[in-house]
Amino acid sequence: MEGTDLWYRKLGFYSNPLSIKPAAFSDNLIGYGRIVEEIKSLIEQGSFVFIEGKLGTGKTAVLKKIINYFRGQKKVIYYSLDQSEKNIDLDSLLHGRYGFIGKLLKIKPKGIILLLDESAEIKIKDINKIEEYFNKRYFKSVIFVSTGIGKVKHSSEIKRLVEEKIFKVGELRKDEVIQIVRQRIGSIHIISDKILGEIHSYGQTPREILMNTESVLRYAVENNMKEISERDVSVAMEKYGGY
Repeated sequence: MEGTDLWYRKLGFYSNPLSIKPAAFSDNLIGYGRIVEEIKSLIEQGSFVFIEGKLGTGKTAVLKKIINYFRGQKKVIYYSLDQSEKNIDLDSLLHGRYGFIGKLLKIKPKGIILLLDESAEIKIKDINKIEEYFNKRYFKSVIFVSTGIGKVKHSSEIKRLVEEKIFKVGELRKDEVIQIVRQRIGSIHIISDKILGEIHSYGQTPREILMNTESVLRYAVENNMKEISERDVSVAMEKYGGY
């Protein structure tokens, strides 16, 4: 977003309430409550799970919710495969759960929940070792995350492990859009629920909703508007290109 004036300050916010940064508001999960509960149940049962969804659909928010739920047990390892093109060093990840002593003595804890983000390029060697460590109970559950299971390099092997336990995060309904935005900005009069429904027509993923709402509010602030109309939404989308 261009411009030096901070639109949100003029609306009474200290920081951007529509930030798309995962750490900002992602624990306030809307629309995926059922999915999160089902995944948590499968983790407790000891399962392989796959979460799929395109950029901006809330995969990171779902993962954060799962991490927060199990955090107190110190049983979660998060690893993003975009960190390296090399094989995953599972032993190092496991040893690291006990800090320096664990690494020194090469202690491998059991019952770990492994979250593998950006897993599209996972190597067959890693898949085989993950399954081996799962069978040895080092891993209680493994969650693969990517844009789509069909796009994973060794999708047939992943499908064999997860079976039917595939969860898709995607588009929000209008009522969920209103809820997620109101949770961020409250009931400020400048933008109505009807207008939020109009913004929904330009994109339905959480990222699209937040960025497009920001564009509309910024346009309204720049033009000293008291209330946003449907035409203003159209002009703002044209000016800023939407998401």
